[in-house]
Amino acid sequence: MNSLVHRDYSPSAQGVQIQVELYPDRLRIRNPGGLFGPVSLRELGLGTVPPSSRHSVLLKILEDTPLDPDRTVCENRGTGIARIRAALAEAGMESPVFEDDIAAFTVTIPNPALLDEETRDWLSTLNIAGLTGAQLTALALTRRGETLTNVSYRGATGVADSRPATTQLKELRAHGPHPSDT
Repeated sequence: MNSLVHRDYSPSAQGVQIQVELYPDRLRIRNPGGLFGPVSLRELGLGTVPPSSRHSVLLKILEDTPLDPDRTVCENRGTGIARIRAALAEAGMESPVFEDDIAAFTVTIPNPALLDEETRDWLSTLNIAGLTGAQLTALALTRRGETLTNVSYRGATGVADSRPATTQLKELRAHGPHPSDT
């Protein structure tokens, strides 16, 4: 809902989709249009700046639309980010990471399930110095018995192009030791 009401609907952003990408180690949501109004990344969810929106009419409609007997589709009080942070903290998860530029706003929510303590302990027994986060994800996936191809590596890590994926997989293979060796 937050992406829908805060995205940029101007002509320059028409046709640009909200991107929701789920990887084994994170959820990433990228929204057309950067932050709006006086709020900065540092102040997100702290309630120090009055809420603002590009789309006050849309927000008013959603604020008045019942979702169930006890709540509406959108509350329009500027508490969404604070609620996300609180829910993640309650679940023992890391805080979201926010990125803002003039063209897009991105939130990344880490998912520690893939790199749990046991997997991190296992990784620490390997020669992992210099490996990228994508390569560590690949190792964790192979530990779970998954076979990685260029396509599955890109899907699991977000590496967009096959050439860098090939290079990273070759580097990983050459790096050794391999999960099957331990």
